Amino acid sequence: MLKIDQGLIREFPQEYESDERRYEVQAEAWDRLSLLVHSAMPDEARGPYRQKLLRTKAYPAARKSQVRSAILYDAFKGTQYSDSPRALHEELVRRRVPLDHLWVVRDDQVQVPPTATPVRMWSPEWYEALATSAYVVANNHLPDWFVKREGQIVVQTWHGTPLKKIGHDIEAIHFADQRYLERVEKEVQNWDFLVSPNSFSTPILKRAFGFPGEMVESGYPRNDILRRSDMADREREIRRRIGLPEGKRVVMYAPTWRDDQFYAPGKYKLDFRIDLEDARARLGADHVLMVRRHPNVVDPVPGAGDGFVFDVSDYPDMADLSLITDVMITDYSSLMFDYVNTGRPILFFTYDLEHYRDTLRGFYFDFANSAPGPLVYTSEILISAIRHIDRIQSAYSERYRWFQNEFCDLDDGYAAARLADRMLVAGGDLAPGDARAPRVGTVDTRRSARPMTPIAGDGQWHGRPPAMTGAYQQEAVHPAQRRALEPGGPQRQVAQPGYGQQPARSVPLGSVPRQPVAHQGPRPVAPPDGRTYEGVIV
Repeated sequence: MLKIDQGLIREFPQEYESDERRYEVQAEAWDRLSLLVHSAMPDEARGPYRQKLLRTKAYPAARKSQVRSAILYDAFKGTQYSDSPRALHEELVRRRVPLDHLWVVRDDQVQVPPTATPVRMWSPEWYEALATSAYVVANNHLPDWFVKREGQIVVQTWHGTPLKKIGHDIEAIHFADQRYLERVEKEVQNWDFLVSPNSFSTPILKRAFGFPGEMVESGYPRNDILRRSDMADREREIRRRIGLPEGKRVVMYAPTWRDDQFYAPGKYKLDFRIDLEDARARLGADHVLMVRRHPNVVDPVPGAGDGFVFDVSDYPDMADLSLITDVMITDYSSLMFDYVNTGRPILFFTYDLEHYRDTLRGFYFDFANSAPGPLVYTSEILISAIRHIDRIQSAYSERYRWFQNEFCDLDDGYAAARLADRMLVAGGDLAPGDARAPRVGTVDTRRSARPMTPIAGDGQWHGRPPAMTGAYQQEAVHPAQRRALEPGGPQRQVAQPGYGQQPARSVPLGSVPRQPVAHQGPRPVAPPDGRTYEGVIV
């Protein structure tokens, strides 16, 4: 609390304006300094009545205007500059496509680069942009009153490979919006393209959303950065921006949200069960813990700001965080499918597995017997697993490779280029013969992944890792996975997902490289015509 000098009190209140937002510095309760920040929304857009007029009068009128050469991006309903919309934007900027780039922001929460113009959600400009932009790209649901008009192309990138059931595949709705499926059924009629991150997801997304249009099997643009080499400078800049200490191993905990734990629609609780005191005591000397809440979760991160725990929930892009992470902890989040592109280890803190799987959502495959890392159930064992992460990585190497081949089959660093080609051809801004992004399977994806950050006393095992001992051996993982953590003979069973009902297959230990197997067929070549698709970092 700041107190005002008695002689200055009569000078207040004071007002000033910056970037269309009004601020008031006030003397509250006589001598307490307070700052009142007003909404940047113009008067004609404030309040339910004015919003109704914009929705029912201004938006329909704007739809009668000429479609303009613009592309409107929306990432997580205006809360981030991130994800596949960001990757697509950077690809189009790299190409110098003559489009106006508009980015949806929710009340100035998002820092947009100079290559795009921010458009405040709920403002008159937002309604106009939805009505007149030639392209609309979103990774989440669009407003239920939005109707695609002739001359518009709508691209739905979505935001993850489905492990948990989605859309019409959900047998019982437990989250706050009970009319969700009705809204989905109406919304998908506006989509021209739905992006598929991998071959596994294509039939699921099409069925779960009841989507009648074209599936674009490009891979996920947001994962391109995880497939590129020479990212060391970008990694250093990300660490500097967050304020991470040098030389410490980065662990990130990024759980999903629980459908049945909410305050109100769109506002979910953080079910945080890591014992931070224990974690700090056993890991604090050589690790840091980044925590990223799901965008639907509103609770604060406990312990953040103590030098060990870093709340990165507001960091713009998850792909950047995955790039610098040495050990990932998640649960049922689709993040797992993206992160394995890095080749670094992943742990699953699944303390509520039975409830989540059997009551809330249900899964599309046998997660417990297919996960590329151990499922752990208590904080104590989770922290022990982090300390033993090298041996876990060795023990899970085969299943990890299988998981990469199954769920990253389209990711090669050029997904944004392929999506840009398809979208621009459909919109008439690119001739089909000029669509030259590398086809899936033509790019050599073999590369050396960045290893984990070395720490003092880091054990290195060669050949067969040592057997697990003590409580870790007994408690670290679900019984269905214990055999995968306890190396036996020269071969190990790699479970196949239940969706195909295929028997397990044996893979000789060490017979497959640590990175995904290269494309079978003609040797991959460089992109045609010598062009590169490095993207633009803004």
